[in-house]
Amino acid sequence: MPRTEARALLPLEDGIPTGECAACGREVVAYLLGDGAEGPVFACGRCDALLDEVRWLAEEELSRLGYEVRDPGARRGGCGCGSGGCRSQAAPSWRRPS
Repeated sequence: MPRTEARALLPLEDGIPTGECAACGREVVAYLLGDGAEGPVFACGRCDALLDEVRWLAEEELSRLGYEVRDPGARRGGCGCGSGGCRSQAAPSWRRPS
């Protein structure tokens, strides 16, 4: 069976914007707030504070920051709810002793 390449769930060529948030005291995922006089302006994805610098991380690196990217279409639980806390079980197969 040929090995298939993993596909990114977030198809961003440059990666995901991240930066140090002074208010949160940690590196966070950022979002584009708009364009400023000196270029794009990014804000903290947790508290909306403006970020001074942004760097781009690959999707696989987000776990280092405590973030997780999940496929919303992937089945996690057996019942289809997606929470992952349950599982479907087949009815037990048993035979009456003869």
